[in-house]
Amino acid sequence: MAHPRSEHTHARPRHRPNWIIWTLIAVLLAAVLAGTLWLPIYNRTTPALGGFPFFYWYQLLWVPVVALVSWGAYALSRYAQRGTTPAGTPPTPPPPATPLSAPAATAPPLRRPAEPAPGQTARPAPGPPPPLPKRQVPPRAEGN
Repeated sequence: MAHPRSEHTHARPRHRPNWIIWTLIAVLLAAVLAGTLWLPIYNRTTPALGGFPFFYWYQLLWVPVVALVSWGAYALSRYAQRGTTPAGTPPTPPPPATPLSAPAATAPPLRRPAEPAPGQTARPAPGPPPPLPKRQVPPRAEGN
């Protein structure tokens, strides 16, 4: 019997790569690295802001910027991976088929914790734990 599709049934599905998104992520992270690690950008003391030299407030300004850009890169990577499975992951098998005439399996009724098992006697409710033993302090030597 002929297959309605032109490709083989065992052929791997074609995934369109999200290279634009991954390129955008790489550019965003490279910009953050260049802005924070390329020293000639901020190796000066002027302009001062609130009495702090440019060197300090420029670095502190990057802290929230790096956090936001990292979060954005993470969100973009999640969007790019949506609907794809990692390489080497086996497909999930379908659930086993049950015959229609088989009765539905029911779980046995749960016993209450205070109820003893058949053939055992009831234990009294646990009381407070026993007190800890007193610490034995060795006697002092007389010569000191």
